[in-house]
Amino acid sequence: MVTYCGAVLLRLLNILVGDAPDITLSLGWPAPEGLPVDQDRLAGRLVFDASLSILHFPVDAVNHVCRFSDPVAYRLAISDLQRRLDERSKIASYSDKVRRLIEKRPADCGSQWIADELSISTSTLKRRLSEEGMTYRGLRQSVIREYAILRLLDGSVSASEIATDLGYSDLASFSHAFKHWTGHPPTGFRRR
Repeated sequence: MVTYCGAVLLRLLNILVGDAPDITLSLGWPAPEGLPVDQDRLAGRLVFDASLSILHFPVDAVNHVCRFSDPVAYRLAISDLQRRLDERSKIASYSDKVRRLIEKRPADCGSQWIADELSISTSTLKRRLSEEGMTYRGLRQSVIREYAILRLLDGSVSASEIATDLGYSDLASFSHAFKHWTGHPPTGFRRR
């Protein structure tokens, strides 16, 4: 099952980004009988009898451009992937820590609450973010904008629900802010 799913994943990557020879799947067992593996496309990328079973996905592979992407969704996905890679490598800047806290409570996460969660003062929070070229307001707005765009692209909730989740007092306020961010009202953005 792992072998089959791995081959499917490599084929999917071929469809999305074209030939990506730097992405390989090494498996610690021999090739199963009758596996319909297209040797021309997966040669050198699906390796059997390896010393370790691992999907090797180099950080540079993140920069491969998806051929069928929505530019907004693609940019958000890349941003999220980079943030997760940074988390895994234990490089957590203050802006990353603040971003994660804002994502937990987008509607009611003031700078005082963030500072309390990080066990620092609000002035220290402001200074640390400034050292990274960020402001709390700009960071919060970025998180809220990304959240709104992703939820609208998802299509499973109404714009009113998204406005409530983000702490807007009414749909009109949210619509005004969203149009300022993207140039489109929420309903127009969803139809694009």
